[in-house]
Amino acid sequence: MKHKNTVKKITAILMAVMLLALSFTACGKKQEEMPTTPNTEKPVSAGTFTMQGLNGETVTEENFKNAKLTLVNVMATWCGPCVRELPELQKLYEAYKDKGLSVIAIVMDTADINGEESVEAIATAKKMAGSAGVSFPMLIPQKGALAGKLERVSSLPTTFFIDAKGNFVGKPYVGGKDLKGWTAVTEKLLAEVETKA
Repeated sequence: MKHKNTVKKITAILMAVMLLALSFTACGKKQEEMPTTPNTEKPVSAGTFTMQGLNGETVTEENFKNAKLTLVNVMATWCGPCVRELPELQKLYEAYKDKGLSVIAIVMDTADINGEESVEAIATAKKMAGSAGVSFPMLIPQKGALAGKLERVSSLPTTFFIDAKGNFVGKPYVGGKDLKGWTAVTEKLLAEVETKA
């Protein structure tokens, strides 16, 4: 009997460790990184879009011009890693907004594939934003936005970087990161866009 209790305790501890290890990974089928934006001479544009924010604000591709680099985080209210990452993204935004970084989140479950908004998901997203102290825009998705890449996202969170000209920079990142992880990526990409400017 004592042996069974010990085995149960060890199993419970191992499960807890595994859950903790997965806490900043992705929700969805794939956990590997998406294919890299092709290395061509011609930049790959994020295209045009008009998305509404949770608080009624309108965000378009023109917003990219206001920063050297924009982090676009694609997430959902039901995705644990996405929820845990929000406060980390807010800390990153606060640390780098004066250095040229902007942050936008697109909350995928706030609208379905036909563009019908989910009142429940919008309310949940607003609560999440309030709890995390988010001050950057959280948007309702628009079909075809980001040159159709939103429809091809299969794991959440997925994060893209876009420069002031509206072009994708580097590769998409699948899975959540903490402040330290995003700081390393941000510094590298900011240096790249400043070199090209």
